[in-house]
Amino acid sequence: MNAAKVLEDLKRRFPNEPEYHQAVEEVLSTIEEEYNKHPEFDKVNLIERLCIPDRVYQFRVTWMDDKGNIQTNMGYRVQHNNAIGPYKGGIRFHSSVNLGIFEIPCLRADIQKFTNYSSDGWWQRRFRLLSAWQIKR
Repeated sequence: MNAAKVLEDLKRRFPNEPEYHQAVEEVLSTIEEEYNKHPEFDKVNLIERLCIPDRVYQFRVTWMDDKGNIQTNMGYRVQHNNAIGPYKGGIRFHSSVNLGIFEIPCLRADIQKFTNYSSDGWWQRRFRLLSAWQIKR
């Protein structure tokens, strides 16, 4: 994996999310050396699958404030990756939150899930499972 190339591609595909780009850059620089020790990860395009969410739900939330004024905010639900367990996270609809900011904790949660399992040989078992599943598809 070339972290700079992955980040460049991510910026091209999602140009309006600079906060998310920064978080991905930090994560990739941290895991790049260990990731490159496992060429099998590139065969299943693992890093792109980790950096791009499976699903993003955007919705409008309309509510009445204490003064009786109608307010409208955007709401987000990001389902990042369920390769090793259920989707984590929740729904955010605060006025200061945008999609790029909300994707950051989802990415970090997924990276944490993956690194917690890597110490016991889990990566190798997971790779075999992913490969078998992809062949069936």
